[in-house]
Amino acid sequence: MKTSEARTLLLASIGGVDHPKAVSASILSTCILISGVVVVLLMTPTLLQKSFGLAARDTQWANLAANVARAIFLAFIAAATDRFGIRRVEYQR
Repeated sequence: MKTSEARTLLLASIGGVDHPKAVSASILSTCILISGVVVVLLMTPTLLQKSFGLAARDTQWANLAANVARAIFLAFIAAATDRFGIRRVEYQR
């Protein structure tokens, strides 16, 4: 596939708008966010066990509780964003 064909296909898939910097920034920030979340989720139980001497069962329950709370919170924020809009829901300093 030629470069011009690939560019045409890319532009067609994103609605004909040429904004490679924004797409690249979005992809990069998504990768960083996902890798950070995965590291925190995988490392927290081990860190709690080694740093505070907690039992493995207790740290796994704490990790489960954190994930359930996060899922509920994300659903709540998504519903609030749909209802009120991102500008009224997002954190502003």
